[in-house]
Amino acid sequence: ASTLLSLATVGQDEEIARAALDGLHETRALGAVARAASLESVARAALARLTDDRALAGVARHGEHAALRLEALERLQDAEEIATVAAKSADREVALAAVERLSDPQALQAVADRARVPAAGRRARLLLKGHEEEDESTVAARAAADREAPLAIIAQAEALLQSEAYDEIPARLAGLQDAWIEEIPEVDDDLDERFREVALQARRRVQAFQEERAARERHDRETEERLGSRRRLCEAVEGMRESDTAELAEARAAWEALPPLVEEEGAALEARFAEACARVLARRDEATRAAEAATEKARRDQELKEAESTRRENAARIERLVASGEKLAAAEKSALAKLEKLQREVKTLTQAMPPLPSQKEHDALVHRLRALLNDLGPKLQTLRETDRWQRWASAAVQEELSALMEDLARIAEEDGADGPAVLRGMRDLMERWRAAGPAPPDRSLSLWNRFRAARDRVRARCDVFDQQQAEEHGRNLLAKEGLAARAEELSRSSDWIGTAEAIKGLQSDWKAIGPVSRGHEKAIWERFRKACDHFFTRRDQETAKRRDEWSKNLEAKTALVARAEALAASTDWKSAAAEIKKLQADWKTTGAVRRNQSEAVWNRFRAACDSFFERYKNRDAIERESHVQERAALCDEIEAFTAGATSDPSGDVPADAAAPPAPAPPAEELVGRLRDALERWRRMRHLPSEQLAPLETRFFGAFDRILAAHPQAFTGTSLDAAANLRRMEEIVARVEKLLPAGGDGADLSGLSPAARLAATWREALASNTMGARVAEDSRLKGAIEEVKRSQAAWQRLGYVSEPDRRALAERFDRACRRILDKRPATPEPAMSFGGGRGSRPPGRGAGSGPGRGPGRGPGRGAPPRRDQAPGRSSGAKS
Repeated sequence: ASTLLSLATVGQDEEIARAALDGLHETRALGAVARAASLESVARAALARLTDDRALAGVARHGEHAALRLEALERLQDAEEIATVAAKSADREVALAAVERLSDPQALQAVADRARVPAAGRRARLLLKGHEEEDESTVAARAAADREAPLAIIAQAEALLQSEAYDEIPARLAGLQDAWIEEIPEVDDDLDERFREVALQARRRVQAFQEERAARERHDRETEERLGSRRRLCEAVEGMRESDTAELAEARAAWEALPPLVEEEGAALEARFAEACARVLARRDEATRAAEAATEKARRDQELKEAESTRRENAARIERLVASGEKLAAAEKSALAKLEKLQREVKTLTQAMPPLPSQKEHDALVHRLRALLNDLGPKLQTLRETDRWQRWASAAVQEELSALMEDLARIAEEDGADGPAVLRGMRDLMERWRAAGPAPPDRSLSLWNRFRAARDRVRARCDVFDQQQAEEHGRNLLAKEGLAARAEELSRSSDWIGTAEAIKGLQSDWKAIGPVSRGHEKAIWERFRKACDHFFTRRDQETAKRRDEWSKNLEAKTALVARAEALAASTDWKSAAAEIKKLQADWKTTGAVRRNQSEAVWNRFRAACDSFFERYKNRDAIERESHVQERAALCDEIEAFTAGATSDPSGDVPADAAAPPAPAPPAEELVGRLRDALERWRRMRHLPSEQLAPLETRFFGAFDRILAAHPQAFTGTSLDAAANLRRMEEIVARVEKLLPAGGDGADLSGLSPAARLAATWREALASNTMGARVAEDSRLKGAIEEVKRSQAAWQRLGYVSEPDRRALAERFDRACRRILDKRPATPEPAMSFGGGRGSRPPGRGAGSGPGRGPGRGPGRGAPPRRDQAPGRSSGAKS
């Protein structure tokens, strides 16, 4: 990094300097290049990569290039850094430009007190105080500056001119420049010029060192290019083993192909290469001689080892022979042939003993062999006598067997002979002949010829029987091959039940067929069994696969049943019906299950679907019943509040004596719960009048009992019936005052049509003057506006009991209609006002609000406005 910083700062080659700049990424290094780069283009490129305000301030204060100092100042955004540039910059133009960008009085005052450029200080003071001039004492005091710190930094920079650590000089010089910028607030121009000169000399010294080092490196590279290949060949030969003959030849060929050298170093490399080759060849020759000597020594050692091993093996073999011979000689029963063979081997060894490990072992074994010969002689004589007697006895047995075979031959040659019995008799006599011992040598051949001749006669007859049996076995083989072919054909079938029965029938037929020709039994049986096993294996695999499919299908159908049963009790009729229809479609696409489970799961699914659609047909009645239950539950909840009351103040409905008494809740809670109950009653669905009437009687009866039982709890709230009644009376009275006096205010509803027409005609004549008509119109407009305001206030009234509300509502409705009926014929938007039996408060359906149905008016529990707190009504405090 320090080398790159030096190349970018003092380098004169723009391409190299820019490449070095591309390798720098730290803000401090970029700032150093932007401040001190010899080439303005490189410094500008470094400045373009700076984003830190402090680094930009350093460039603006101490940059080598005036244009870049101004550009860095323009990019500054931090007010403190701009103030620092204005105070510490030695460039008059930069300092003045920085002062012009200041607006903070404190920053201007600091620049006025500490500006390095007097003109900047004066400009700052002018901006603060106008055009007043400073006195000479202040200017002189400010001109005095401490020179020790700048001189110390200059001394450190001059020490760099004597340092030999050239790679450290750029970083140390950059640190001194940062200290000069950051730590020296004010400095004389001569010291600043001196520091810049020392820094320039240090950079030039580093540049000269780098150029010298680059020249040395070029010389080393050129030398390495000339001599590097020869050095590598020398090193390769010096590292070779004596066995690397081919590699040595390749190295020599490569050396010869190189161009000749005239330098002394080239001659030294020639000698080094020749010496290395000679050493490799010498090691190879020495290794060859050593290998030959080792091979010869190994051969001799091997021969000695083999001779010693042969002697030990001879001794062991003779020892085993003597030991086994001694056991045979000592045994009570021994085979004559084995003893005779042993005698021959012992005589051979005594006549020519093989080499043994020692003479002592030789003498000991010869002695034991001779003793063994002496022991074998009498035993062999006895066994030979016994063998002669046994052969004589065997001859008698063989004569008898020969006579029996001749008798069997005569029987076989007769007509109607039992072939299998003859064959079994021949085989039995042959087994007995093999079991009989040998005959004497002089009679053995004659007896065997007699027996064989008779046997051949029997065999000739048995061949006919064998031919017949072979033909039968052939037929059996053809039958079994047909069964095997049929089984192979059926093994590919997928009719598991029918094919299984057919294969079982083939197996029964197989058992009924006799044996087949010898040599074919295993092959034909393996073929038949393989076909049967293939079918039953496929059937078992298919059965297992179907069991898995049945299990998965059962799980899917069970899930559909569970979902259908869950939807059977749903009241979301549209979505539930659509989903059940989808379940039915999914049921059809789901595969089969086991027969013993199919009916049960289908009955469950069908019962769930039928249950839902039966409820779906009666959904209107079910919904009404749920709405009735919902309102009844709310009535039960309100009636539970009345348990704490002693009696019903109205005297109409007695308190519920069956309900357990409960303590009355706190006043705030009671008010909130009654407001909530009233709002819930209003939001409930509509019911027919025959179902709604008794519920309304229960609800509002309980409501009135609670208000009567706890009057203090509702004082000042929207449920204060007395206050609401007074406000209702005030509104009615205010509207009735608007009615015209005299005849105008008469009620004409009870008159006949002719009388009403005459009364109306008199009123028109009485007011048939221009002034009277204008006054009447003005008064009517005011009355109509007041009626509209009264209707709005009427809608905001709180709860009032039914008897009081009904009477006032009729009065209010009648008065409003009498005034509004006098409006001009021009159509106006319909106004909703309370009291009439055909009107409803906004947002209330028939039977759904707290007014107990159509025509009840706004007096009972009209909902509060959205901009009011819950439970607040116009003119009442909650």
